[in-house]
Amino acid sequence: MRGFVLRAAIVAAVVFSGRPPALGETAAAPETGKEAIGHERRMLGAFTEGFKPDAAKAFEEWLGRKLDFAVVFGGQDNGWHDFVGSVWATKNAWPPTRKLLWSQPLIAKDWKSPKPIASLRDAASGAYDKDWQEVLDHIGGHDPNAIVRLGWEFNGDWYPWRAAADEKGYVDAFRHFVQLARAKHPNFKFMWCPNVGSPESDPERAYPGDDVVDIIGMDVYEKSQWDKGTPDQRWQNILTRQGRGLDWLASFAAQHRKPIAVPEWASDYDDGEFIRRMHDWMAAHNVVMQSYWDSDSSFSGSFKSHPKNGAVYKELFRDW
Repeated sequence: MRGFVLRAAIVAAVVFSGRPPALGETAAAPETGKEAIGHERRMLGAFTEGFKPDAAKAFEEWLGRKLDFAVVFGGQDNGWHDFVGSVWATKNAWPPTRKLLWSQPLIAKDWKSPKPIASLRDAASGAYDKDWQEVLDHIGGHDPNAIVRLGWEFNGDWYPWRAAADEKGYVDAFRHFVQLARAKHPNFKFMWCPNVGSPESDPERAYPGDDVVDIIGMDVYEKSQWDKGTPDQRWQNILTRQGRGLDWLASFAAQHRKPIAVPEWASDYDDGEFIRRMHDWMAAHNVVMQSYWDSDSSFSGSFKSHPKNGAVYKELFRDW
């Protein structure tokens, strides 16, 4: 999410096969390897406010089912100490019994510095391998079968790993990170995840290759600032935005024989239409992981401020 660069911010999510677990039950642990992201298993999630796991419990109580999967964010805006330390903090915030989806930056920045402190080209050459290895070992210490969403939303202009600055550098850095990870943590799985559309660059030009990508994701937001008109018109924009909407995602993922994820999605309209259409679209496609942005931080999408959306979501997704 644009502007969301807080250390170890947490998204609650659920993984299940068949009937979701009730609040008093413990969900079965996801299988390792390809089964954890395969066709038989779908993952339901929601970004919840704050750093503490208590926010996930509140979402569980509201939805009426137990959450057993979480998405976490590594820090990157306070230098390399934040880059590594945020992952350590996240690892310690959740028990090892919690399966996590790790949103992992490729490089760091220092908001106090007028100049970049890192580049994609240097990352690809191994200049930051020491920091990367510390991060990887923290992740692996929590889960040897981790799923990592690496360098997400790279086609926008809001993160230091933006591909428009160096497309080849992004591809090479992504590939080098995955290769470094697999040398010591061979069971890690990696997600490539652009933002919907082409806000600054064409995501297809920065695809790092099938050999280093296990899941193809997309963050999808319906925002009243640019998605206007009737619900049908707004949805058409989501499907076709700049030639890189959901239609493209479905085609591109099928072409590369990869499952689909929607790790962040939300609407700031409150009519339930986007919720229904996303539900139907995801049910009709090979979506194995999806997580709603139940927050007003960076994007106003929370169910608290959009109660009609919340009612439709609960109706459609409680038994997802």
